[in-house]
Amino acid sequence: RRLPLYFVKLPRPQAFASSAAISFVLFQLPLGSPSDDPNHPDWVPHIFAHRASSSRRSPAALRRYHRASSRMRPEVADAPDAAGAPDAPDAPMDEEEITGVSCETDLSSADIDTLLEENRRLQMENQALKEETKTVYGNVDLKNDSEVEFFTGLPSSGMFWALLHYILELYTPNFSAKIPHWSQLLMVLMKLRLGLLNKDLSSRFGISPGTVSKVFHAWINILSVELSPCILWPKADTVRQRLPKLCKVPILRNLRCIIDCSEIFIERPYTFKARTQTFSSYKHHNMVKFLIAICPSGGICFISKCWGGKVSDLELTRHCGFLDFIQSGDLVMADRGFPIEELLAIRGASLIVPAYTRGKTQLTRQEVEVSRRISSVRIQVEKTIGQLKKFHLLQRIIP
Repeated sequence: RRLPLYFVKLPRPQAFASSAAISFVLFQLPLGSPSDDPNHPDWVPHIFAHRASSSRRSPAALRRYHRASSRMRPEVADAPDAAGAPDAPDAPMDEEEITGVSCETDLSSADIDTLLEENRRLQMENQALKEETKTVYGNVDLKNDSEVEFFTGLPSSGMFWALLHYILELYTPNFSAKIPHWSQLLMVLMKLRLGLLNKDLSSRFGISPGTVSKVFHAWINILSVELSPCILWPKADTVRQRLPKLCKVPILRNLRCIIDCSEIFIERPYTFKARTQTFSSYKHHNMVKFLIAICPSGGICFISKCWGGKVSDLELTRHCGFLDFIQSGDLVMADRGFPIEELLAIRGASLIVPAYTRGKTQLTRQEVEVSRRISSVRIQVEKTIGQLKKFHLLQRIIP
């Protein structure tokens, strides 16, 4: 089987006539020794000087043989008749041979071009997304009303943009080179709504904590000046026209507002005088207190400035400026802790509070009915204060 191939490969058949010719044949083997594997390049000699391309084909043929052997090796190992045969040592492969094996693939040049083009496209898309994330502040979708309400407390996205345009018509806030105006407003509202720390906001918006503090103080002053007129004292006729059904009874016909006091905890001041003025023996904490008045329909019509937590409800009501809005004939609803009948009587107004059994064994039927209605109306105050406390900054201890 091998002999005819020898004669085909030899330039002259008479080359086998002597031992020198046989040595010449062995010299023409690529590895210098014959092989019994028909697929091996040394199965027959083929490196002869009379062929110009033989020196280039022999290494390639040897590499093809090694690749074919490496592909066939797992199949031979799994064959039942070769289970007990010892593994032959692998032939050493240089770096060029390993590269040749790894590059063998069924992909065509067109498939490779397609993959390269897709790789370039994905790299460009990745870079574009990286650039886009640099300009996304706060990770809030301002087109989603539910997200806007959660992060800012505003009811809709349209309300956010309307507030921004209203402010920018009157002011030009600083720091626009570091962060756009809409992001500044978003950051301030997120701090108020969620009570986020400056370090958290600096990470979300890509600015330093010091810049966060400066932006917050600048915007909070602007919002205080421009939004304070939104809390207005309505006329008596307007209040009567918008009385809820629960208040449309003779005893509550002249109801003007429901008042209550709320507080915000603060850190303990450094000076002893400030500690004394802000410490509440009832809450056992340093705090500030303010008076809030709610219309029967549920809207806020008055908020006082903050006072030290030590002040009583009577003193706060007397000096906060609330009584300046009271007119003759008004009816003010409050809790039992507001002994302000005399203060209201001076202005021709009256106070209504839930009935209590002081000096009595029990309440009359009429007092029970009035107390039930008063309690139902006073729920409006509790709901409104609860809405205020949803701004988590007011739930924290203010430094």
